[in-house]
Amino acid sequence: MKLEYVSEDELKLIGTGFEAEVYLMGRGEAEAKVSFKNEDKLTTQKAAKKADAITKKIAKKLTKFDCDTVHFIAEKGTFLNEAYEVAQTIHLDYSEYMMKWQYDGTESLENEAEILLRGSEEDDTDGEMKDSLSVNSAVQDLFSAKLMPYMDGMYVYEVLVKEGCRRQGHGYKYMHSIMNSFKEAPLYLQVGSKNVPACGLYRKLGFEVAQELCYYTIQA
Repeated sequence: MKLEYVSEDELKLIGTGFEAEVYLMGRGEAEAKVSFKNEDKLTTQKAAKKADAITKKIAKKLTKFDCDTVHFIAEKGTFLNEAYEVAQTIHLDYSEYMMKWQYDGTESLENEAEILLRGSEEDDTDGEMKDSLSVNSAVQDLFSAKLMPYMDGMYVYEVLVKEGCRRQGHGYKYMHSIMNSFKEAPLYLQVGSKNVPACGLYRKLGFEVAQELCYYTIQA
């Protein structure tokens, strides 16, 4: 298996019949997206056997990076997803919706609440991109989120409403202000498919499910 470095936190593993893109998440965890070469020549059963062997090899390889848990990502309904469903070495841990919102020019967008934006600083760790943005409410500690460039737009993550102030409409108001501030390009976010309140909030704001991502986990 050949190892290539893409960046400090991203790797590419190349083996016989497959490639894997790996993101080192820290805290002993990693995400990996595998693609089979000549996929059209494989049956689901053969792909599942390959997945059993490949996931073990990748997990073992990543122990040198202090990773003991690897989450293998597959989009629901794809060939890889079907193979993982049959594989024996990994199990479905959780699934998330990738949701997308794009301003269509017809909505009336007004700032619901005042937000403060700042660029990332050198001491902002956790491997986040240096050109990411932090969003905070003008009311101290009530709401916070982060954004970073993603595909053709911006990716919203680490959305947090202060404990004790939730279910009072603050998430809606501040997310609406973010949407108004970044309506020139699409906004993306991920949310657990079983997180009913959050899914309901984002749908109410106009986000739609772009894809469902399944995370299959293996312990190294």
